[in-house]
Amino acid sequence: MLPHIPHLSEAHRRLLPVLATLLLYLGYLPFSGYQHLYHDALLYWYIAVEFLEPGHRFSFLAFDNSLRGYLWPLLLLPARVTAFFSGISPLVFTRLMGGLVAAGLFGWAVPAVWAKCRPDHPASVKAKLLFVALGFVFWRDYFNFPLTDFPALLALLAALWLLLQPAPRGWQMLLAGALTGVCLNLRGVYVTALPVVLVLAMWGQGVGLGRRAVRAGSLVLGLCVVLGPQLLLNVRHFGAYTPLVLTMYSPRDEHNALVDKLGWSLAVQKYETNIGPQHHAAQVLYFDPAGQALLRHLGQTEFTTIGSYLQAVGYQPATVAGIYARHLVSGFDVKYPTPYLQELQPMRWGYRSINFVLLALGLAALTICGLQKRPTKQQTLVLAAVSLPCLATIPTAMECRYLMPLHLLLLGAVCFEGHQLLSWVRSSNKRWLLLAVCVLMLVGFAFAFVRQLESNLARPGQQITG
Repeated sequence: MLPHIPHLSEAHRRLLPVLATLLLYLGYLPFSGYQHLYHDALLYWYIAVEFLEPGHRFSFLAFDNSLRGYLWPLLLLPARVTAFFSGISPLVFTRLMGGLVAAGLFGWAVPAVWAKCRPDHPASVKAKLLFVALGFVFWRDYFNFPLTDFPALLALLAALWLLLQPAPRGWQMLLAGALTGVCLNLRGVYVTALPVVLVLAMWGQGVGLGRRAVRAGSLVLGLCVVLGPQLLLNVRHFGAYTPLVLTMYSPRDEHNALVDKLGWSLAVQKYETNIGPQHHAAQVLYFDPAGQALLRHLGQTEFTTIGSYLQAVGYQPATVAGIYARHLVSGFDVKYPTPYLQELQPMRWGYRSINFVLLALGLAALTICGLQKRPTKQQTLVLAAVSLPCLATIPTAMECRYLMPLHLLLLGAVCFEGHQLLSWVRSSNKRWLLLAVCVLMLVGFAFAFVRQLESNLARPGQQITG
């Protein structure tokens, strides 16, 4: 097929990566080895029925879950009801949804936003298919499960694509606002990207103040359409006057899940979830010795308020900075292409080597592009919108999915900007040497980190400060 790609029409060139991704995932996921939903994925599946009152009567206001937004369970509800009455496995429905999300994200959204940011360097179909393949290599099994990370990123990228149109119309701004609201309701941490989205909505050369206000108003109206129902639920059930999911906000009680997670995460360098018999618990914890020592010194393992947490952080800022740096590296250490580990494997040197080499090359490609041509303000805003939610997760116990948007950014740089990097190194043998040395240094540092990480895997019965 690949030799004939140059002869495809433009519409077919755009559609081919989407269809290829959909077929790839729908063909693979039924044979990926999973038989059930687990943990958070199972929780999303079950809380969908909170919309149903006795007698199976639908009532939107019946949904009273404070830690999850209404939208994803509502979207799962038809599949949940169909599975219940038909006896069909939930995985049939979640895999279909996962395939559609993967097709939208890998096949369309990432390449489309990249093309808007780099209109002078259009990506070939082969580059897009390479990106699809790399996304499959590192993230494929996530799409078995109804988790919100990938749909939230898809919604954000779709909103950014609309905002990057040369002269977005009113309905496009309204839809961009609604998609941003979808993103916020699925993953509350994306609230950090909201100011950037608002700035991008008002951005435009030669656009007057009145036009900027209309754009911002349309975007906010779209936000209200999606987040208004969440506000209604929060007020009705929890007396909380916020349109955001209460995972990150608790106006009635400062001691909330976010504070608990921040304190606990000082001692936990990385977190994974086990479903197999090999490990002693569902939680696969990699402890941070420096964080454990800090908590022992403070004489506490949890905090009651944000203020008490910040006070502890300020007590030894250098130690905490090191903890956060190790969290960041942990997030890029994609050891498994799944959120639920059926078997813990010692090192996986080859898989991790490929990952770190590609990330190093992606970073090199972005650096060369930035040096050759200064990034535009729009490019900077898009980068900020994607990066800020990832950076906001660094203080938490790191899971690789938290940094997935940045991971895809670096993979995208390899696929869509690799020719720029190749042209740069071809002009001089010294540049080949410089690139090789830099990549080897980064990969060597990564593996030194990996060895340290694996040595801190929690033993049976080991406590946070043990």
